[in-house]
Amino acid sequence: MPSVTPTSDTAAGIATITAVAALGNPRTLPGTKTVLLDAQIYVGSPSCESLLGSLRFFNVSDMVFEHQSALYLIYATFARMENGVDQLSITDYNFVATNVNQESGTFKLDVEHYISAFRDLKDSNSKPIKPIAPISCEFSSRYQNRKKPVPFNRRYVSISGFLTDVTYKRNSEDVERFMVSIDHIAFLGQQGNSTAIPNTLDTPFKTPRCGKSLIDYKRGRSTTPITTTIASPTTPVTPTPTQGPPRKRQRVEANQASESDSNSSDIYVPDK
Repeated sequence: MPSVTPTSDTAAGIATITAVAALGNPRTLPGTKTVLLDAQIYVGSPSCESLLGSLRFFNVSDMVFEHQSALYLIYATFARMENGVDQLSITDYNFVATNVNQESGTFKLDVEHYISAFRDLKDSNSKPIKPIAPISCEFSSRYQNRKKPVPFNRRYVSISGFLTDVTYKRNSEDVERFMVSIDHIAFLGQQGNSTAIPNTLDTPFKTPRCGKSLIDYKRGRSTTPITTTIASPTTPVTPTPTQGPPRKRQRVEANQASESDSNSSDIYVPDK
Protein backbone atom coordinates (compact mmCIF):
# COMPACT_ATOMS: atom_id res chain seq x y z
CA MET A 1 0.00 0.00 0.00
CA PRO A 2 1.47 3.40 -0.90
CA SER A 3 2.25 5.82 1.87
CA VAL A 4 -0.06 8.72 2.62
CA THR A 5 1.31 12.20 2.19
CA PRO A 6 0.54 14.34 5.26
CA THR A 7 -2.22 16.85 4.51
CA SER A 8 -4.56 19.01 6.52
CA ASP A 9 -6.61 15.98 7.57
CA THR A 10 -3.67 13.69 8.41
CA ALA A 11 -1.42 14.40 11.34
CA ALA A 12 1.18 12.71 13.46
CA GLY A 13 -0.13 10.51 16.24
CA ILE A 14 1.24 8.98 19.41
CA ALA A 15 2.38 5.42 20.04
CA THR A 16 3.31 3.99 23.43
CA ILE A 17 4.77 0.74 24.68
CA THR A 18 4.65 -0.93 28.09
CA ALA A 19 6.94 -3.91 28.59
CA VAL A 20 9.63 -5.57 30.66
CA ALA A 21 12.93 -4.52 29.12
CA ALA A 22 16.62 -5.03 29.76
CA LEU A 23 18.30 -1.65 30.20
CA GLY A 24 22.03 -1.03 30.23
CA ASN A 25 24.93 1.14 29.08
CA PRO A 26 23.65 4.44 30.60
CA ARG A 27 25.03 7.71 29.17
CA THR A 28 24.27 11.13 30.61
CA LEU A 29 23.93 14.06 28.23
CA PRO A 30 26.26 16.89 29.35
CA GLY A 31 24.55 19.68 31.24
CA THR A 32 21.20 17.89 31.48
CA LYS A 33 19.44 15.25 33.56
CA THR A 34 18.67 13.19 30.47
CA VAL A 35 20.05 9.64 30.45
CA LEU A 36 20.36 7.51 27.32
CA LEU A 37 19.86 3.78 27.83
CA ASP A 38 20.15 0.80 25.52
CA ALA A 39 16.93 -1.23 25.71
CA GLN A 40 16.11 -4.78 24.71
CA ILE A 41 12.55 -6.15 24.77
CA TYR A 42 11.92 -9.88 24.44
CA VAL A 43 9.47 -10.80 21.66
CA GLY A 44 9.99 -14.54 21.27
CA SER A 45 9.19 -14.73 17.57
CA PRO A 46 11.32 -17.16 15.53
CA SER A 47 12.09 -14.39 13.03
CA CYS A 48 12.66 -11.69 15.65
CA GLU A 49 13.55 -12.84 19.14
CA SER A 50 13.92 -9.35 20.63
CA LEU A 51 13.63 -5.66 19.83
CA LEU A 52 16.55 -3.29 20.33
CA GLY A 53 16.29 0.44 20.82
CA SER A 54 17.51 3.52 22.64
CA LEU A 55 15.54 5.20 25.44
CA ARG A 56 15.78 8.76 26.73
CA PHE A 57 14.96 9.13 30.44
CA PHE A 58 14.65 12.42 32.32
CA ASN A 59 16.36 11.52 35.58
CA VAL A 60 14.73 14.10 37.85
CA SER A 61 15.41 12.06 41.02
CA ASP A 62 19.04 11.18 40.08
CA MET A 63 18.49 7.42 39.91
CA VAL A 64 21.65 5.34 39.63
CA PHE A 65 21.74 2.96 36.65
CA GLU A 66 24.33 0.20 36.63
CA HIS A 67 26.31 -0.36 33.44
CA GLN A 68 25.46 -4.03 33.68
CA SER A 69 22.06 -4.69 32.14
CA ALA A 70 19.07 -5.30 34.41
CA LEU A 71 15.34 -5.80 33.90
CA TYR A 72 12.90 -2.90 34.33
CA LEU A 73 9.20 -2.33 33.72
CA ILE A 74 9.07 0.57 31.29
CA TYR A 75 6.42 2.85 29.81
CA ALA A 76 7.69 4.79 26.84
CA THR A 77 6.54 6.70 23.78
CA PHE A 78 8.01 6.38 20.31
CA ALA A 79 9.88 9.54 19.39
CA ARG A 80 10.54 8.87 15.72
CA MET A 81 8.52 7.28 12.93
CA GLU A 82 9.95 5.50 9.92
CA ASN A 83 9.46 7.19 6.54
CA GLY A 84 6.78 5.66 4.36
CA VAL A 85 4.52 4.47 7.18
CA ASP A 86 0.79 4.71 6.45
CA GLN A 87 -0.91 7.35 8.57
CA LEU A 88 -4.50 7.27 9.74
CA SER A 89 -6.69 10.30 9.31
CA ILE A 90 -8.15 11.88 12.45
CA THR A 91 -11.87 11.12 12.64
CA ASP A 92 -13.08 12.47 15.97
CA TYR A 93 -11.28 13.80 19.00
CA ASN A 94 -13.02 15.75 21.75
CA PHE A 95 -10.19 17.38 23.62
CA VAL A 96 -8.44 20.48 22.38
CA ALA A 97 -6.17 23.04 23.95
CA THR A 98 -7.86 26.30 24.93
CA ASN A 99 -6.93 29.48 26.79
CA VAL A 100 -3.30 29.08 25.76
CA ASN A 101 -0.77 31.36 27.44
CA GLN A 102 2.58 31.20 25.64
CA GLU A 103 4.41 33.33 28.21
CA SER A 104 3.46 31.34 31.32
CA GLY A 105 3.47 28.01 29.46
CA THR A 106 -0.04 27.02 30.56
CA PHE A 107 -3.20 25.94 28.75
CA LYS A 108 -6.51 24.22 29.44
CA LEU A 109 -8.14 21.03 28.18
CA ASP A 110 -11.84 20.23 28.27
CA VAL A 111 -12.09 16.47 27.78
CA GLU A 112 -15.50 15.11 26.77
CA HIS A 113 -16.34 11.46 27.41
CA TYR A 114 -19.18 9.52 25.84
CA ILE A 115 -20.74 7.30 28.52
CA SER A 116 -23.55 5.11 27.20
CA ALA A 117 -24.03 3.33 30.53
CA PHE A 118 -25.91 6.32 31.98
CA ARG A 119 -28.40 6.81 29.15
CA ASP A 120 -32.11 6.43 29.92
CA LEU A 121 -33.07 2.94 28.73
CA LYS A 122 -36.78 3.75 29.01
CA ASP A 123 -36.43 6.57 26.53
CA SER A 124 -35.30 5.32 23.13
CA ASN A 125 -34.52 8.87 22.03
CA SER A 126 -32.13 9.53 24.90
CA LYS A 127 -28.50 10.18 24.03
CA PRO A 128 -25.33 9.15 25.89
CA ILE A 129 -24.14 11.54 28.56
CA LYS A 130 -21.12 13.68 27.66
CA PRO A 131 -19.48 14.78 30.92
CA ILE A 132 -16.62 17.25 30.64
CA ALA A 133 -13.39 16.88 32.63
CA PRO A 134 -11.86 20.39 32.86
CA ILE A 135 -8.06 20.27 33.18
CA SER A 136 -5.53 23.07 33.64
CA CYS A 137 -2.06 22.14 32.44
CA GLU A 138 1.39 23.39 33.36
CA PHE A 139 4.78 21.95 32.50
CA SER A 140 6.90 20.07 35.04
CA SER A 141 10.53 20.79 35.91
CA ARG A 142 11.54 18.67 32.94
CA TYR A 143 10.96 21.72 30.73
CA GLN A 144 12.50 24.23 33.13
CA ASN A 145 15.65 25.02 31.15
CA ARG A 146 14.24 24.77 27.66
CA LYS A 147 11.39 26.13 25.58
CA LYS A 148 8.04 24.81 26.71
CA PRO A 149 6.13 23.02 23.91
CA VAL A 150 2.93 25.02 24.38
CA PRO A 151 0.29 24.06 21.79
CA PHE A 152 -1.55 26.59 19.67
CA ASN A 153 -5.15 27.33 20.51
CA ARG A 154 -7.71 24.74 19.36
CA ARG A 155 -5.11 22.06 18.66
CA TYR A 156 -5.44 18.39 19.56
CA VAL A 157 -2.89 17.13 22.08
CA SER A 158 -2.25 14.03 24.16
CA ILE A 159 -0.66 14.56 27.56
CA SER A 160 0.59 12.47 30.46
CA GLY A 161 1.62 13.70 33.87
CA PHE A 162 0.69 13.93 37.52
CA LEU A 163 -2.40 15.31 39.19
CA THR A 164 -1.19 18.11 41.47
CA ASP A 165 -4.35 19.84 42.68
CA VAL A 166 -8.15 19.91 42.47
CA THR A 167 -10.30 23.04 42.75
CA TYR A 168 -13.96 22.84 43.74
CA LYS A 169 -16.89 25.09 43.04
CA ARG A 170 -17.73 27.55 45.77
CA ASN A 171 -19.76 26.01 48.60
CA SER A 172 -19.98 22.74 46.69
CA GLU A 173 -18.29 19.36 46.37
CA ASP A 174 -18.42 19.51 42.58
CA VAL A 175 -15.02 19.62 40.91
CA GLU A 176 -14.36 22.81 39.01
CA ARG A 177 -10.96 21.95 37.52
CA PHE A 178 -8.10 19.46 37.77
CA MET A 179 -4.50 20.69 37.85
CA VAL A 180 -1.98 18.52 35.97
CA SER A 181 1.81 18.82 35.78
CA ILE A 182 2.76 17.69 32.27
CA ASP A 183 5.60 15.21 31.94
CA HIS A 184 5.01 14.38 28.26
CA ILE A 185 2.99 15.98 25.48
CA ALA A 186 2.28 14.82 21.92
CA PHE A 187 0.74 16.99 19.22
CA LEU A 188 -2.04 15.40 17.18
CA GLY A 189 -2.67 18.23 14.75
CA GLN A 190 -6.18 19.44 14.01
CA GLN A 191 -9.25 17.79 12.61
CA GLY A 192 -9.87 18.05 8.89
CA ASN A 193 -12.96 17.64 6.78
CA SER A 194 -12.29 14.08 5.67
CA THR A 195 -13.71 11.25 7.81
CA ALA A 196 -12.51 8.35 5.63
CA ILE A 197 -10.36 5.76 7.36
CA PRO A 198 -7.80 4.08 5.06
CA ASN A 199 -7.54 0.30 5.02
CA THR A 200 -4.39 -0.74 6.88
CA LEU A 201 -5.30 -4.37 7.57
CA ASP A 202 -3.41 -5.57 4.50
CA THR A 203 -0.39 -3.35 5.03
CA PRO A 204 2.81 -5.45 5.07
CA PHE A 205 5.24 -4.94 7.90
CA LYS A 206 8.98 -5.32 8.06
CA THR A 207 10.78 -7.46 10.60
CA PRO A 208 13.29 -5.40 12.61
CA ARG A 209 16.88 -6.27 11.93
CA CYS A 210 18.91 -8.05 14.56
CA GLY A 211 21.62 -6.35 16.56
CA LYS A 212 23.88 -6.91 19.52
CA SER A 213 21.72 -8.02 22.43
CA LEU A 214 22.05 -7.05 26.07
CA ILE A 215 20.77 -10.42 27.29
CA ASP A 216 21.24 -13.84 25.66
CA TYR A 217 17.88 -15.55 26.05
CA LYS A 218 19.35 -18.82 24.77
CA ARG A 219 21.83 -19.02 27.63
CA GLY A 220 21.09 -21.99 29.82
CA ARG A 221 18.96 -23.68 27.19
CA SER A 222 19.93 -27.26 26.49
CA THR A 223 20.63 -27.98 22.81
CA THR A 224 20.11 -31.72 23.23
CA PRO A 225 16.95 -33.24 24.67
CA ILE A 226 17.23 -34.50 28.22
CA THR A 227 16.04 -38.08 28.69
CA THR A 228 15.42 -39.73 32.02
CA THR A 229 15.80 -43.49 32.44
CA ILE A 230 14.31 -45.20 35.47
CA ALA A 231 16.23 -48.37 36.30
CA SER A 232 14.48 -51.27 38.01
CA PRO A 233 15.88 -52.32 41.41
CA THR A 234 18.36 -55.25 41.34
CA THR A 235 19.74 -57.56 44.04
CA PRO A 236 23.23 -56.52 45.22
CA VAL A 237 26.15 -58.89 44.61
CA THR A 238 26.98 -59.15 48.31
CA PRO A 239 23.86 -59.87 50.32
CA THR A 240 23.28 -57.65 53.32
CA PRO A 241 22.94 -59.66 56.58
CA THR A 242 19.64 -59.34 58.29
CA GLN A 243 19.47 -57.85 61.76
CA GLY A 244 17.29 -58.88 64.65
CA PRO A 245 14.89 -56.76 66.64
CA PRO A 246 16.34 -53.65 68.30
CA ARG A 247 16.14 -55.06 71.84
CA LYS A 248 17.92 -58.30 70.91
CA ARG A 249 20.62 -56.38 69.09
CA GLN A 250 21.16 -54.16 72.11
CA ARG A 251 21.57 -57.23 74.36
CA VAL A 252 24.05 -58.84 71.95
CA GLU A 253 26.09 -55.64 71.77
CA ALA A 254 26.01 -55.37 75.58
CA ASN A 255 27.15 -58.99 76.02
CA GLN A 256 29.95 -58.52 73.53
CA ALA A 257 31.05 -55.37 75.34
CA SER A 258 31.06 -57.12 78.74
CA GLU A 259 33.04 -60.09 77.35
CA SER A 260 35.61 -57.80 75.77
CA ASP A 261 35.96 -55.90 79.06
CA SER A 262 36.51 -59.12 81.02
CA ASN A 263 39.08 -60.48 78.60
CA SER A 264 40.97 -57.22 78.18
CA SER A 265 44.25 -56.51 80.00
CA ASP A 266 46.70 -53.64 80.17
CA ILE A 267 49.85 -53.93 78.08
CA TYR A 268 52.92 -51.87 79.04
CA VAL A 269 55.67 -51.17 76.57
CA PRO A 270 59.01 -50.53 78.26
CA ASP A 271 60.97 -47.47 77.29
CA LYS A 272 64.11 -48.05 75.31
